[in-house]
Amino acid sequence: MNIDPRTILIVNLLGCLIMSFGLWTASIAFFKRAKFVKEWAIATLVQAFGWAVTGALRGIIPDVLSIVGGNTLILVALLYYYTIIRQFFDRPNNLLHSSVFVILFALSMYGIYNSDIHQKFRVVVISLFNGIALLLVAYEIFYASKDHKISSRFTGYFFGFCGIFMLVRVFIYSLANIPPDQVAFAPGPIQDVTYLFFFVTSVMVTFGFLHMVADRFASDLLTSENNLQSALKEVQNLNQTKDKFMSIIAHDLKGPIGGIHSYLNLIDEDIHKYTKESLHKEVVMVKDTSSEVYNLLLNLLSWANSQSGELTFSPTKIPLHPLVESVVQVHTSLANNKSIVIQNQIPIASEVFADSYMIETILRNLVSNALKYTPVGGNVRVHSRETSDQVQILVSDTGKGIPEDLRETLFQFDKKKMSLPGTQGERGTGLGLVLCKEFVDRHGGTLVVESELDQGSDFIVGLPKG
Repeated sequence: MNIDPRTILIVNLLGCLIMSFGLWTASIAFFKRAKFVKEWAIATLVQAFGWAVTGALRGIIPDVLSIVGGNTLILVALLYYYTIIRQFFDRPNNLLHSSVFVILFALSMYGIYNSDIHQKFRVVVISLFNGIALLLVAYEIFYASKDHKISSRFTGYFFGFCGIFMLVRVFIYSLANIPPDQVAFAPGPIQDVTYLFFFVTSVMVTFGFLHMVADRFASDLLTSENNLQSALKEVQNLNQTKDKFMSIIAHDLKGPIGGIHSYLNLIDEDIHKYTKESLHKEVVMVKDTSSEVYNLLLNLLSWANSQSGELTFSPTKIPLHPLVESVVQVHTSLANNKSIVIQNQIPIASEVFADSYMIETILRNLVSNALKYTPVGGNVRVHSRETSDQVQILVSDTGKGIPEDLRETLFQFDKKKMSLPGTQGERGTGLGLVLCKEFVDRHGGTLVVESELDQGSDFIVGLPKG
């Protein structure tokens, strides 16, 4: 069948134009988020221009421009497909290598055209470069595609088959005795097969790529739905945590504030009956109770700032002894009321590289808890030690200890129940320990507890050296 090559090339041109328009329309109507479809449409349009210059304009423009320019545009389109496939699989572009490849091709084509070399080698060069480009696309698909979907395998195999066909064409044109009038753009069985092959190739690789995009689109849609379900579940968990948080806060605020209210009512009603000493005793009780509320509010404020991201983290080198001393002084009154000896045993020269506000908050909560769960006449001390990679601050008490089943949830607010009452019925939210853990994590440190029932507890804050 000796089909006029110009006819086939015009068919190729029209086919590429139709596919380019269809792809562009699809990228707007169906694949709005898939930029690859739009780029594939552009690459197909470049291929159409190549066919126009190579075939439709042959004889109208100079042959050197038709042969070299048209075939270069077709190669550019194939390399554009290669680039799109790499982007599709999130691999970096090879624009420099592709540019060198195109320039080398154009120079080779121009050199052969203007030489006495048999013009069949012009076809060899075209087939060799196009075959390499097609095999590169196939390699990228098989290398980068991990899903092994039918669309990826189909597209990869087709690109590979096309590349092998072009290399076979290289072999045939290199060794066979091709009549000069059948080298290119002339009726002949080889040209018939080649041009028809080009047309089928353009259609099938585009079909395969669209199938890949559709699979990716469906997969992303399914993933987004799963993510939506996960996010919904997370919101529900957060809402439950919030409800639990509010319940605990309301419970623990009710006790001390109700106590303050009752004390003040009693004092107001019987103010004339109180001696100076008894009135002072009642005022101290109110003060201690209000301190619980104040400490809770400080923790709430720190927690809120931490969760909103407004709490800055500014570590500096700070002397540890005076920081601990200020925390001890704040709790002296509470310690005296329970006849607890509270000691600052941090060496004078000890320093840590930390955020002073966060470390103070950590120590304040740990010392407050130690006093809460230490019986009358007990002992609380803050001391330190060093390991090979940490400075460790220990808050040790002689309290009633922590049951083993509670230690695992001490620093997890969403798994906490109402905190255990202190030795004199003191209440707490447990928020303080959660806040301590979060602040320690900000430092890249560790917070662990060692405890024995009726023997006391050690809360150990480990901070990285330097």
